[in-house]
Amino acid sequence: MRERADTEGIDGLAVDAAVDAVVDAVDRDPAVVRAALGGIADEDGRMTWDGVDAELAEASKVVATPETRVELAAMAVSNARDAAADAPDLDTVDARVGTHENRLAALEATVDDLGTRLQDIAEQASDRDALADVALSLHDLREDASAAQWNADELADDAESFEDWLTDPETRRSEFAADLDDTAESVDALASAADRLEDNDADATTWAGAALQARVLSLVVADLHADLGDLRAWDGDYDDEADRLDALEERRVEAAERIDASATADWWDAHGDRVERFESGVRDLEPPIDWGVVQAELDAARP
Repeated sequence: MRERADTEGIDGLAVDAAVDAVVDAVDRDPAVVRAALGGIADEDGRMTWDGVDAELAEASKVVATPETRVELAAMAVSNARDAAADAPDLDTVDARVGTHENRLAALEATVDDLGTRLQDIAEQASDRDALADVALSLHDLREDASAAQWNADELADDAESFEDWLTDPETRRSEFAADLDDTAESVDALASAADRLEDNDADATTWAGAALQARVLSLVVADLHADLGDLRAWDGDYDDEADRLDALEERRVEAAERIDASATADWWDAHGDRVERFESGVRDLEPPIDWGVVQAELDAARP
């Protein structure tokens, strides 16, 4: 076994002692450091370069798994794309195809990066770099590979569901009904927030959160109206769903107006700029809504 440097002086230390030494030297969560160092400990619970070699061998398998899952996801996306070719030329269809393709492209880039990182870590170990650095890099690689695997499986499932949606009118109808159910729950929550604000059972932060949620729901309803238009053009009658959506919009508007009216001058001074900034950030969005943009603006605006 070749000798390697141990710049932190942890080679041979017990896990607890090694964790204490590394936590003092790096800006990482102690729990992450413990998990990383524990992964290279020997049977006696001590830090070893032999443990790094074992982890490197295991990491090759860990990286290979998301590669396989991404290949399966790519097949599912391809099948959905083929099914979409037989569907009407509608914005809803085009947007969903684009979303799946973008997710696949991002995953493929992530998997490529995992392979590159594994090679870099192997070189890091061969070049006698710090034991803890290698252990932490291996831990991060494993975590990111697991996330990529999960995301690939989710994409494959979503693409298969999308293919069902494209080929089965009843699936389209039931999915839209589920979207209406989810929106109804959100409108109920918004109305409850308006009640609390009117009863003075809230503060400025609560008001800001409710005001932001009201504006997000406005975008949700706009997206549903666009989806409904496409579904009616494709399948015909959606009168009951249209009536339900109109009723939800009326309730949403009422709750939003109550929330805005409940704001005191102090609340507006404290958080009004956040609400205005969110409104400005999403003002030009049109269906199909880019929810990535909405989430980013919402994260930036939240108190």
